[in-house]
Amino acid sequence: MKDSSATIGLAEGTRISLKTLIRIQRQQNFARAHATTFAKLSPRAREVLTLIAAGRTNVTIGKQLFVSVHTIRTHRQNIRRRLGIHNVVEAVWWGECFDLV
Repeated sequence: MKDSSATIGLAEGTRISLKTLIRIQRQQNFARAHATTFAKLSPRAREVLTLIAAGRTNVTIGKQLFVSVHTIRTHRQNIRRRLGIHNVVEAVWWGECFDLV
């Protein structure tokens, strides 16, 4: 079994753990595999997904974007449907993989 606490030198004085490297590779593979699906999101949907992935509530997102909570709920529903997201954890994963957070 690999020691996930091992580190890899990247540049002078820069190190990264094996666990972090594996996570980054998984994110890159996920992003490549789902790039077409992600590209279908509107700029506004991407903005909402960014805020969801950052842990914002519907009320907070609505205030920040100057729209109603109902509009944010609709955006969330459309994002979940388009990306196949079932929970906030998956939304955060998408956000991380596509550099939204």
